[in-house]
Amino acid sequence: MLIVSRRPEESILVLKNKRLKDILWKITFVKRDDHRITLAINDNLHTVDVSEVIELNDDAITMVSSIGIGNQIKIGVDAPYIMPVYREELYERILKSTKLAEKQRKKQRKERRKKRKRCRSKNHR
Repeated sequence: MLIVSRRPEESILVLKNKRLKDILWKITFVKRDDHRITLAINDNLHTVDVSEVIELNDDAITMVSSIGIGNQIKIGVDAPYIMPVYREELYERILKSTKLAEKQRKKQRKERRKKRKRCRSKNHR
């Protein structure tokens, strides 16, 4: 089980597989009232006690493992290895860096094509 500290409005994302586009569940810490915690799972609100389990599907569960100081809680997610779990801010950084890397690869391919065209035109003279 992966356990992640979260503050209100911070989320955990559970993906369908290693492809970054397929988000199955977005688990967001909404609020805390004494020992009751409200989580939004894909916009559906669930109010739970500490250690109460929420089944996401047959293979995955989530639970609030503990309440920290202030507004911080620890959320545990137990999912199969093929279903990556990310903090939302980390997921966004990964997504941004992969998009940037893809742009750079496209730019390099374009430059290589231009270079080949120039070489071909010189050879035909």
